[in-house]
Amino acid sequence: MTTIYCSVQVRRSWPAVAEWWATMYPQLFDDKDLQLTGSQPGNHFAEWFAAIHLFHRDGHLSLIEKYIYEAHPAKLQQVARLGDGLLEELRKLRQEMHVQPPDLLVYSEDGLLGFAEVKGPGDRSEPNERQCESHRRIAEVFGVPTEVIRVLERDIEPGHREQSGWRWHEGAVDPACEHIELRYGDASRDEYGRWTPVALIGRPKGRTFPVRWLLTTSAHPEIISEVQRELTFYLIEHPREHPATGHPWGYAVYHCGTGANMYSMVHWSHYPSGQDGDRHSSTIIQLSADEATQLLGNRKESNGREDE
Repeated sequence: MTTIYCSVQVRRSWPAVAEWWATMYPQLFDDKDLQLTGSQPGNHFAEWFAAIHLFHRDGHLSLIEKYIYEAHPAKLQQVARLGDGLLEELRKLRQEMHVQPPDLLVYSEDGLLGFAEVKGPGDRSEPNERQCESHRRIAEVFGVPTEVIRVLERDIEPGHREQSGWRWHEGAVDPACEHIELRYGDASRDEYGRWTPVALIGRPKGRTFPVRWLLTTSAHPEIISEVQRELTFYLIEHPREHPATGHPWGYAVYHCGTGANMYSMVHWSHYPSGQDGDRHSSTIIQLSADEATQLLGNRKESNGREDE
């Protein structure tokens, strides 16, 4: 079981925060998902929070609940694209076992990756017997796992020290030296220069990362809140849960080049030699139809020569 934490403040902001999340993560949530948060305000928080967690942790996408029902045609189409017979098998399992499919269907451009059963604050911590059996059947039929994710409330104040011993705290960061810059913007619409500079992260001193804010909290509370969440996840929570990834600074630098960074609204850029040096960060490359055809054609021709 994976345990993740949300602040009490974020939990209490539900469902108002759903509209903001839908804007930040259009690849995860659609208009139908957003409508359900309004008509069922006491539900769906944990599922949304877990889907965002998986996106940042692994770069994976999720379909949120009800993905086998006719009321969600966009989700049905996506399930159909993930594999012939997938939708029919999921409906068959539901009918035979009298249990809903797992809360999240997890996938990428390469296909189905697995499922996730989400337990929110107030839910029983373990799946019931029918759910456990359905998870075993899913593994047998589809050959993919079902991760159980438990969402718990816990206040994480800026600078709070977690069990890992690492923390971040507001402090001085010299932009002329190595640092990571955080900007806020939509990479699919705007270029780097149009994103809003939010903060600088310096190399840790001891086990504390200095963070220099470039925006004021009072003027931009939503942006600051989202950046604080990413700071806590990548600098504190991830090192605690995945120590094998090495030093937190090294992992933060690695994150700058990931797909999760590219598609998030919060973009991390590494400046190993300071602001006057090179910027290292993932980016979206937009090609025209002709350019895409030429690129794929060249790749196909190259593969053909390698086989000869």
